[in-house]
Amino acid sequence: MRPLFSRTKDRDRRPDGHGAGVRILLISRDEAFRDKWQRIFGNRGWGFESAATLENALVALRARRAPVVVYDSQAAEEEDWRDALSALGGLPQRPCVLLASSVIDEGFRDEVVRLHGYDVLRRQADEDEIARTINSAWFWKHRDA
Repeated sequence: MRPLFSRTKDRDRRPDGHGAGVRILLISRDEAFRDKWQRIFGNRGWGFESAATLENALVALRARRAPVVVYDSQAAEEEDWRDALSALGGLPQRPCVLLASSVIDEGFRDEVVRLHGYDVLRRQADEDEIARTINSAWFWKHRDA
């Protein structure tokens, strides 16, 4: 059995290979989905952590900030993604939150953004699409830094 919370080693570089360390936190109950993301981030040398529940993620985020959080709406059985966006948005250092979903339309994307999410990412996205979206979110979060 895998732990509810796991992490790979952080690297001292942004997604573009320069500057301060980047951490991304994925919240998903789906072990295969977490493994896919861990491989993608490991291949790129990016810091990656995962949590199986929103509760575990909030504990981790209070202990150690992550500028980008991806919430898997399909694998969070008891949790509503709206509640997750609200809880993540209530953190002292609010992360840039992406919602991973199998179904995406403009109305859904608009609602996510209205609720202070950054964007929606296809759950079936390939490595390049994931990397582009995470790069965009990371740079957006650090645009004023």
